[in-house]
Amino acid sequence: MKTSDDFVHLHVRSEYTLLASTLRCRDLAEQTAGLGMPAVALTDRGTLAGLFEFQREARRAGIKPIPGYEACLAPGSRLDKKEIDGRARTTKLTLLAQNDRGWANLLKLANRGGLEGEYRGRPRIDRELLRAHAEGMICLTGGSAGPVGEWLAANQPDRARETLRELAGIYGRDNLFVEVHDHATAAGRRTREEFVALARELNLRLVATNDVRFLKRDDHAAHDILTCISRGKLVLEDDRPHFPAGMHLKSPAGMRAAFRDLPEACDATLEIAERCVAEPAEPDPDGHPARHHPRFPLPEGWRLQDSWREICHAGLEARYGARRVRRYHRLRRRLDFEIETLFAHGLADANSGNMPSPSRDWCAPRENTGPGS
Repeated sequence: MKTSDDFVHLHVRSEYTLLASTLRCRDLAEQTAGLGMPAVALTDRGTLAGLFEFQREARRAGIKPIPGYEACLAPGSRLDKKEIDGRARTTKLTLLAQNDRGWANLLKLANRGGLEGEYRGRPRIDRELLRAHAEGMICLTGGSAGPVGEWLAANQPDRARETLRELAGIYGRDNLFVEVHDHATAAGRRTREEFVALARELNLRLVATNDVRFLKRDDHAAHDILTCISRGKLVLEDDRPHFPAGMHLKSPAGMRAAFRDLPEACDATLEIAERCVAEPAEPDPDGHPARHHPRFPLPEGWRLQDSWREICHAGLEARYGARRVRRYHRLRRRLDFEIETLFAHGLADANSGNMPSPSRDWCAPRENTGPGS
C-alpha cells in the first residue's frame, strides 16, 4: 500500500453528519478509487449510521474502508447538561477502529454518547468513556476543533500540553497522532505551527488530514448553502460561519503539496491505514447488516426447526389449553404454516440462531422485551 506519493484521507464526514456535509458514500468511494488512493476512513460526527453503506460502497470500488467516528467531547462530564464559562460545548476527536476490539468500542462510545451525553442536539462523550473504551483505537487530536486546539485558540499552551499528555496516557503514544490541517488561511497556518511545535516537544507523531466535508472544490457553494440552512442564516449575511473551499477530497498530490514541509504527516496516513484492520460484520447479499442473535444449544440429533416446533407447540398449548388444541386442528396447522414460512424466507435460519422462548424468557423479567415479542 505504501509509496512515497500516496495519501489516505482519515477525517471525512458524509451526508450522515446531518447539515454538515454534502458527501455521499458512493461518491466518496468512487472518487477515492478514481484518485488512486488505496483506502479512506469515514468519521461522521457523533454517529456510525453510515458505516455499513460506506463499507459496501468502498468494497465495491475496490478500496479499503476504515471505520471511524468523530467524537464530540464534553468539557466536563457527559452527564452535566449545562454550559461552562469560557469552554466550548464540545470539542472533536477523530477515532479510528484499529481492530475488531476497537470497532466494538466505537459502537459503545456512539451508543452511550447518544443515550447519556446528548446536549443541545449533540451526542457527547467524556474522558471517563474514552478511558473505558480506548482499547483497539487510534486517536487523532481533531485539529483546531479538538480539545488541544481549544486551548491553543485561548492562548493557553500549558493547558494544551497537559491535554496532549492526558490523551497519550489514555491511548498510548503509539496510538495518538497530532492532527494538522492546511486550509490556506492565516489563522490555520499559525495554529498548524503551534501543533507541530507541541508534537515535537512531546515526541508525538503528526498526521495530516483535510476535515473533508464535500467531494470536489466545485461543491463548496452547495456546502455553503447547507451551512446556512443548519444555522438559520442567509447566504448574503456577513455574520455567519464560513468554511474554506479547500475542505474537499483532495488528491494525494494535492495533500502532499499542502504538506510539503511535513512529509512525515502524510506518510503517517499510510501507516495508520495499514494498521486499521477492523472488519465490521459483513452485510448480507442485499446489503443489510449481519444479525447478531444468540445461539442456543440443540438436543442431539435435532435440527433448529425441530426445536422451534417443540417450543412453539408447547407455547400453543399453554396459551389455548391442551384440550382445545387437540379439538381444533386448525391451530396446529396454522402454527406449522407460520414456522415453515419463517424458515423458507431465512428469518429463523441457523445463522440467526433466533429462538423464540429462551430469548423472551431472559428478556421479560428484565423489561427488555420489545413490542411484538
